[in-house]
Amino acid sequence: MIQVGALTRVIRQNLRRNVRSLLLSAFGVAVGIAAFVFFWGLSAGVSRVVLHDIFPIDRVEVIAPKTSMTGMTAPLTDEIVAQIAGRPEVKAAYPKMKMAFPARGSGRLLGNEMHIEVAGFCDGIDPALVTGDQGSDQFKDWEEIDRGKLVACASGCPQNYYCARDGMCHHRVPVLISRTLVEIYNGSFAPAHGFPRIGSMQEAALLSTARSLRFVIRLGESLISSSTANLKAAPEAIEAMLVGVSNKAMPIGMTVPIGYLKRWNAAYAGPETARTYSSIVVDLRDRGDLSTFMPFVKSLGLDQEESQAERIALAIAIVTALLLLIAFTIMFISAVNISHTFFMMVSERRREIGLMRAVGAARVDVWKLVLGEAAAIGVGAGIVGIAAAVLLAKLCDFTSNRFLGAFPFKPKTYFTFSPELLLLALGFAVLFCVVGASLPARRAASIHPAQALSG
Repeated sequence: MIQVGALTRVIRQNLRRNVRSLLLSAFGVAVGIAAFVFFWGLSAGVSRVVLHDIFPIDRVEVIAPKTSMTGMTAPLTDEIVAQIAGRPEVKAAYPKMKMAFPARGSGRLLGNEMHIEVAGFCDGIDPALVTGDQGSDQFKDWEEIDRGKLVACASGCPQNYYCARDGMCHHRVPVLISRTLVEIYNGSFAPAHGFPRIGSMQEAALLSTARSLRFVIRLGESLISSSTANLKAAPEAIEAMLVGVSNKAMPIGMTVPIGYLKRWNAAYAGPETARTYSSIVVDLRDRGDLSTFMPFVKSLGLDQEESQAERIALAIAIVTALLLLIAFTIMFISAVNISHTFFMMVSERRREIGLMRAVGAARVDVWKLVLGEAAAIGVGAGIVGIAAAVLLAKLCDFTSNRFLGAFPFKPKTYFTFSPELLLLALGFAVLFCVVGASLPARRAASIHPAQALSG
């Protein structure tokens, strides 16, 4: 039995002696590994953006069906929210409420006066839904927090407070906007009106100053004539402030803490509108729980808001599978080429192998020798392939950041290379090389010393 140290030295000598042939064989494996790492990293990066930022696949929005056989729909109430939250598949359930009466807004954005219709473009969510997001420290129901602690305007209002019509200082209503709205502004609105785009640095500056800007929401008023009839309360002007950008905010519009909308809806549209929700946002414990959760939702007479997440996830999986199939095909062809190379090497080294057997080397030693050389080739090819994939990914990111203009949800990088992926790629490189050399190793181990030395 050959010692490990001696076996290693022999493997190293043989690799140096056949470096040209082995480099040609390893090239295909390196290309295959590079394709494997590049395509998998691209898939993971795209999935991160699409299925986390744009269409969260583990989040479901439950709604009352738009139509039913009886013409009746089940209202979304606190009882329904509690039932859904109690399901084992559900991590958390958050009700959503839409504004049920006319309102309009006005204020200044980047030095320009703006007027918008708020009704239809405003909803309320539970502040717990945005915990940890940008601006979540300010996104609270300040009316409830400050209940019984309001100070009179005569004594002066502190920062972020305004003087309301009741003569008391009320906290400005915190508002979230979505990343989608920022991207729409950058892509369409800003160029059309000559406004500057909001990049990451401008966004941070905008949010830091927006809290001191005066943005007025006029409840019970509208830019549309004859839409304010039958209101149950007199119009009132309140002040709001932008506190953050969140993917949980209303895609096109503004989002406020749900407590504000409950009080506003009750005052302007009636108590019933403050007791029913427009939808319930459900965070599942695992994306696989959707198959058992949705039948429960159907049993309540409810439905799921149409989401593109599952379709997009399936499309990404299919495309990724096809690309990985190409990578594995390259590596398979390379394994065949390695097998051919090692058959030639074994034939050329027949007398050498016979001499090793004659001086005491066992069959398993010859087998280890050939497979050890193949494994070393696999490690080298794997490292080269991984490095090539990472460098190509950096080149793609550089080209995108340098030459492609801003577009919605443009990421800083399109790739995600996890340590597990890199280790898996290295393992595949070694595996395909060893598999390719297994038959030549078996033939080499079966060489009889007397026949080899006499040939």
